Amino acid sequence: MEPTAPGEFATTLGAWLAEAARGDPHHRRFGATRHRYQLAPPLADARIAAIEATIGGRLPDAYRRFVAEVGHHGAGPFHGLWPLDHPLQLAHARAAFAPERAGVALYRGVVGLGHVGCGQIALLIVAGDHRGQVWIDARAGGGGVRAVAPDFDAYYLAWIQ
Repeated sequence: MEPTAPGEFATTLGAWLAEAARGDPHHRRFGATRHRYQLAPPLADARIAAIEATIGGRLPDAYRRFVAEVGHHGAGPFHGLWPLDHPLQLAHARAAFAPERAGVALYRGVVGLGHVGCGQIALLIVAGDHRGQVWIDARAGGGGVRAVAPDFDAYYLAWIQ
């Protein structure tokens, strides 16, 4: 499934989620017990504009389209997607991302996409040199911090495939 015309992607993804839910009624797929193949409604354009004003920049295009047309949290990779409009998300999204930062300072310039498992977190870079990429913070499991997808579409579509 490749992103296409406005609305078509949301319709296709909605059909895929419905089929995945029918094929996994006991939610055995990793993370399905949390998100249950459901997405929260998309955010209104005015809400997205307010979020962008708060964080001081435009969201990366692939993610912006997703939250505007598909849904802003719920079904997604691993344990599902976190809400974009949470105050903690908005606070972290300000400033530029720098992967060499230690501790929670690493989360400047990112939107947390969700838990990957074992204390690891998927991060969408919203500001800085790596803007638009998805990274994993695997420090809690003894790993590092690294890029895993060139953009949100690639990250989400990998989960579907």
